[in-house]
Amino acid sequence: MRLQLTLLAGLAIAQGVLAQGNSDRAVNVSVNNGVISVSPDPANMSKNHQKIVWSLATAGYSFANNGIVIAGDGTDYGDCRKQGSSSTVFVCKKLKHVDKKQFKYDVNLVNASGQRVSLDPRIIND
Repeated sequence: MRLQLTLLAGLAIAQGVLAQGNSDRAVNVSVNNGVISVSPDPANMSKNHQKIVWSLATAGYSFANNGIVIAGDGTDYGDCRKQGSSSTVFVCKKLKHVDKKQFKYDVNLVNASGQRVSLDPRIIND
């Protein structure tokens, strides 16, 4: 079962990267024993990256309405929302790029029972 989940996660990441192209940063989100992890952490953003796409690979969880909240005044990253009707893909646009600037962000998920779990990783502009 774990191997199947790992393979599915890898496939989801590969599809996300191919679908999004080189201008997007793909971040994998997973949950193990109720604890969220993201990869990569930190998410390094180059000048060429236009948005960050978080893909949730763990069954039984979905992004909350405020699935990704990036700290700051809203001038660096914005327009954060679920992608279409998907509850497992969340996207934020990069509005401007300031070299070496770092951001904390929150990942907010809910499980099938409606319980929230959160994590606060980082984004670093290269």
